[in-house]
Amino acid sequence: MVERVNEKWKRWGTELRQTRRLAGETMDSLGRKACISRQMIGKYEAGTRWPPRDKVEALDDALTTGGALRQLWEELVQDAHVPGEFKNALKMERRAREIREYHSILVPGLLQTADYARSLISARKVRSTAEEVEYMVQTRVERMAHLADTRPLLCFVVEEVAISRVVGNVQIMHEQRQRLIDLAEGGNIRLYLMSDVPRHPGLCSAFRLMNLDDSRVVAFIDDPLGGRSITKPQETAELSTIFGLVQGEALSPAESLKRIKEIDNVQRVAQE
Repeated sequence: MVERVNEKWKRWGTELRQTRRLAGETMDSLGRKACISRQMIGKYEAGTRWPPRDKVEALDDALTTGGALRQLWEELVQDAHVPGEFKNALKMERRAREIREYHSILVPGLLQTADYARSLISARKVRSTAEEVEYMVQTRVERMAHLADTRPLLCFVVEEVAISRVVGNVQIMHEQRQRLIDLAEGGNIRLYLMSDVPRHPGLCSAFRLMNLDDSRVVAFIDDPLGGRSITKPQETAELSTIFGLVQGEALSPAESLKRIKEIDNVQRVAQE
């Protein structure tokens, strides 16, 4: 069977081939240095296989590129697997001085563990390959690390159902709740849980507000197709008002942590 060439993969493969030849390496010699078979390197160069991150890093080290192959790989991953509007949101996220987010049914993407994200993405992206799902998972879970330098203020209001409902399995949810606890107790985020409030202003789609470094406020509303950005001042102001009202009705950060631990304990005991 003739393997299909993916044009985006081929672009990276062409860069690998050129870098390999400039370094005076054959596929065999490079394969020995990077611990990758000659056949797989050939497939990477032809654009019929897409390398996982660890293989990209091994090839970077073997060819002493200074990270050039990984940088191109990351650019192509984002181009291939992140919706256009969301790419803009990710760029703005990294410029933000403050991020406020409300979510009614799921743990916000910035806070998700890899297994939680994988459960959601694999269920939603039914036509994607396992490799493509993994790239989307990596993009999502690495978002928090990209904020390490700018350290924006991060505030989240989450409905209790997002914490109590099982996504994937009980162990995945335990690890996800522990992730939230660690982030909150470590001072990385302020988390507010909306617990058993039958009527409040946040009964709507998930959204987040980003105060950028140039004093602008940009909002992003999630939807099944990826979402959309909002920049009109009157609309971002309305969402800011909604967030403030929802935050005011939610449990305090300390009470929220206590409640998350209670939910986790109940589910774990029920599983035993």
